[in-house]
Amino acid sequence: MGAVTYPNLEVAEFISSHFIPLKLDGTSQMKQFKEFDVQWTPTFIVCDRNRKEHHRVTGFLEPVRFLGEMHLALANLAFHAEQYNEAAQAYRQVVDRYAETSAAPAAVYYGGVCRYKDSGDAACLKEALVELKEKYPGSDWAKKAEVWAD
Repeated sequence: MGAVTYPNLEVAEFISSHFIPLKLDGTSQMKQFKEFDVQWTPTFIVCDRNRKEHHRVTGFLEPVRFLGEMHLALANLAFHAEQYNEAAQAYRQVVDRYAETSAAPAAVYYGGVCRYKDSGDAACLKEALVELKEKYPGSDWAKKAEVWAD
C-alpha cells in the first residue's frame, strides 16, 4: 500500500480531507491490534469519534478500489447516523464513480435500503434488485436482495 496506493495524489487528498488516519505497527502495538480485532494486514477500519466501526477492508487495494471503499465508508457513516437521504446520495456516487469495483454492488444494495427507509416505499428495494441483477448478477449483494422480488 505504501508503494502504490498511499502515494497516489487522489488517495492522499481524499484521506486528508475526510479522515484522521492512524497507522498501527503489528509488532510494537499488539494491544491496539487486538483492540481493533486486526487479524491481517493491511486492514483499514473506518470508525466514528466514539470508536464505533462503520467499515472494514482487509488486503491490498490499488488506488481506484481503495477510493471506492473509502467512499463506501463515508456512505456507511451517514447510513448508520440514519441520514438516509445523504447516505443514498453517497452510495449513488460510489456506483457512478466506482462501478467496476467491489464497493459498487454494496452501494446499490444499501442505496435501495436507504431510499426505502427514507420513504417507506418497497419499490425502492425492487429497483435496487433490478439494478443488481443487471449490473452485478453474480454478486453476493444480488443474492441477498433476491428476497425483495416478492
